[in-house]
Amino acid sequence: MKPGKKIKVMGIVDVSPESFDMKLTCGRSEEPPADVALELKVRFPERQVVRNAQIDGVWGEDELAISYFPFIPDQPFRPFAVSEYHIPSQEFKLPAFSRSDLGWEGCFQLVVLHFFKLFSFGSKTEIEILCEHQRFRVFVDGHQLFDFYHRVLALQAIDTIKINGDLQLTKLG
Repeated sequence: MKPGKKIKVMGIVDVSPESFDMKLTCGRSEEPPADVALELKVRFPERQVVRNAQIDGVWGEDELAISYFPFIPDQPFRPFAVSEYHIPSQEFKLPAFSRSDLGWEGCFQLVVLHFFKLFSFGSKTEIEILCEHQRFRVFVDGHQLFDFYHRVLALQAIDTIKINGDLQLTKLG
C-alpha cells in the first residue's frame, strides 16, 4: 500500500445482518498477531462503523463518529485483490493478482473468512478506501464516510485484507 492507491470492495449485505468486519493487515500472522492498519467493524443493530488499528498486539482507541449509516440489508457494496478464500467446510484458492495487474508493485492478498449464504440482488454499492500520506479516506457510493489517520506508519507493509461477516462479495477490483 502507498499513498495514491485505492481499494474497491463490492458486495451485498445479507437480508438480516448483525455485522461484518474488514481488516487491512501487515501479513497474515496469528501468533504473534499481524499489525492491523485499519479495522472496520460495521454493526447493524447499533448502526455503527467502528474503526481501529492494532500495533504490536495492542489495540488503539475505537473511532465511532460518522455522519450517516450507509449500509442497507439485502443491498450490495464492493472490496480488494484476491489470492485465497477460506470458507467453512470448503477452501478455494484463486490465482494471486500482482499489484502490477492493478498498477501496483508486489503481491496483495485477500483472505475472506466465514463467507457464506446465497447471493441476493439489489442496488450496487461501492466501498472505496483511498490511501493518502496521513490517512485512509473511506467512501461509500462516492460519498465520504470518514477519515482514519494512519497508526501503522509502514504503509508498504500492508499486504492483506481479511473480511468476515454478513455479506456476500460480488466483485473485487
